[in-house]
Amino acid sequence: MTNEKLTESLQLLRDMVVKTNKVMQQAEKTVETAMLMMMKNATDEDTKRVQSYTRQINEIMKKAKDGESVDTDVENMKKNIKSWQS
Repeated sequence: MTNEKLTESLQLLRDMVVKTNKVMQQAEKTVETAMLMMMKNATDEDTKRVQSYTRQINEIMKKAKDGESVDTDVENMKKNIKSWQS
């Protein structure tokens, strides 16, 4: 690989990392907003459950930022939230 191609590849990688970080930041804001809205009308039990979900989401976000696969974690969270809403 030539220096020019390597430089181009590195720039593409940097751009992708920047875009990914922006998406992650937006996702964090969206989650925070959703949690705040849910908390406004929550019972004590609901509050505890949401706090638990918030901790789990923060753990998933940390794993994602570290480059770990979070697909299974996200699917499990979806199932838990859907079962709670039912």
